[in-house]
Amino acid sequence: MGISQIDAVGMKIPFSENFPLNYGTEQATHHIFVRVKTDTGGVGYGEGTALPWFTGDVAPGLEEIARDWIAPSIMNDSLDDAFVQLRQFQDTFPGAYGAMAAVEMALLDLKAKRFDVPVHELLGAKLRDSIPIVSVLPAHDTDTTARKATEEVEKGYRHLKIKANGNTKTDIERIEAVLEVLPERGTLRIDANTAWKTYPTAAKVLSEINEEEKIEYVEQPVAVNRVDHMRRLWEEFGIPIYADESVNGIADVERYGNNAQISGCHLKLAKSGSLLTLATMAERAKKYDMTVSVVSAFGTSLEATANLHLASVVENLSQGVEICTDLLADSYGSPALEQAPKLSVPTKPGIGVTIDDTVF
Repeated sequence: MGISQIDAVGMKIPFSENFPLNYGTEQATHHIFVRVKTDTGGVGYGEGTALPWFTGDVAPGLEEIARDWIAPSIMNDSLDDAFVQLRQFQDTFPGAYGAMAAVEMALLDLKAKRFDVPVHELLGAKLRDSIPIVSVLPAHDTDTTARKATEEVEKGYRHLKIKANGNTKTDIERIEAVLEVLPERGTLRIDANTAWKTYPTAAKVLSEINEEEKIEYVEQPVAVNRVDHMRRLWEEFGIPIYADESVNGIADVERYGNNAQISGCHLKLAKSGSLLTLATMAERAKKYDMTVSVVSAFGTSLEATANLHLASVVENLSQGVEICTDLLADSYGSPALEQAPKLSVPTKPGIGVTIDDTVF
């Protein structure tokens, strides 16, 4: 089985509505779709996303890297050799993680189909058949946030996440508003996206929060290089503190886990560029008694489904997975993955989602 054709296309997909957060109000997301064909008729599909405020990547750049850099290095290779070449590229190229993730995903899709197994069997032993889903709320005003939180709870969601924007007064108001509408045994994640910068500001917010027992964790409350501040917040308030922007790969998990600086971290393809790497990061985190959250960085049905495969093999999984397909105006892929409070792990060979030929 040799690789005979590689197609890559980058595009922006609008949010279903504006998505305000600490970095500004986002109106669209950046994506790359990859299709890999073999000389025996096999077809594999992959998707990557970009988080410009994290990595500096955008859709046109991801397309160029996949088409002009990665594709020539694996064209005509066997599937096994293609994985080796891609790993070498991942180890040496600085950035373009979405492009790497999309190509690797397509190769994993092909490999799993060749062995007639779902992709999660290539990532580890499946531990669960269904995955609880976390509903993500943008940093809207307090009334809008409370209304949306109530709507999500009425749909059956027990686990919610709220974005902070750095205005401590309104952040506290919105957090309290969501805590008030949580269902019994419901939990809330608070994502500051570094907005509170340092310990004093973050501590001011956390000290004002009531019902802290309902908080699953606070995510990246301070600047990327202030991991010591995260440890201090965790120790003084007893609320789990997760890293997102501060953790990009295996070395970060090892460093912060060894120093017991954080209670957990996020696993995102847009930052690591590899499902296989994310599975390893979860294993390393477990060694340090850290839990992890699998998070789709606004992927469509394809990328989100790949994350369900990953979540099914992670032993130290948090309360739920963030897939966020409900936030996109158009979720490419067939079958479409409709967000719900709980989703089943796919069982068909490969990832279980295809992209229409017209996209390429």
